[in-house]
Amino acid sequence: MERLNNNLGEKHNKRNPLKIASLTSKQLKELLHPTRTEEQEAAVKAVKSHMENLKKVKKTGWLQQAKQAIQKAEDLGLDTTRYEKKLSVLEKEAYMNDIIDCFTKSDKYPDTTTFKEALIKHLKKGLSLGITNDELNTKLISFVGQAIEDQQKAYKITLEKNQPNKKHILNYHSKEIKFLEDQLKEIKENPIDFTVFLDDQAWDSEK
Repeated sequence: MERLNNNLGEKHNKRNPLKIASLTSKQLKELLHPTRTEEQEAAVKAVKSHMENLKKVKKTGWLQQAKQAIQKAEDLGLDTTRYEKKLSVLEKEAYMNDIIDCFTKSDKYPDTTTFKEALIKHLKKGLSLGITNDELNTKLISFVGQAIEDQQKAYKITLEKNQPNKKHILNYHSKEIKFLEDQLKEIKENPIDFTVFLDDQAWDSEK
């Protein structure tokens, strides 16, 4: 029976090329890329647009819009598998970026509860997506390193210009660079355990 099935399959496969060869270019295009309705085309365009924005910014603010666009396209009968795979990768990156952003702001403004609440929210979701503590520390090191480069560029630009309060501005950038460099060294020597911020007692100890 298995041999018979194989033989039938071989005959079927041999016939397919003849059928495909007999198709016109328009029919072949339709076979490989079925015509979409205007609504489907608009849905695909929306998905691509939101995914591109998410790819550029990598913030959770763009996530929901991308998810909604993908869901709409799926509801219209479109295959969204490849977009969902890309989204799962971008989703992790977006949450890592928001976690680091909230962490640095809550550290800079300890009396502001907004960043603390956002950090806890993003941490819970990020950890559920499989984000590890090592990944967060790597991202934080990259974030601080970029901040140092930005301050160094700002210092150089100020140095080359003649402007009021130049000395004061240069002094500000110098202090920021020193602060960030010390922070970077501390992080590298003593990686942060982000999970402790899910415990209210950790925040109480910061006060």
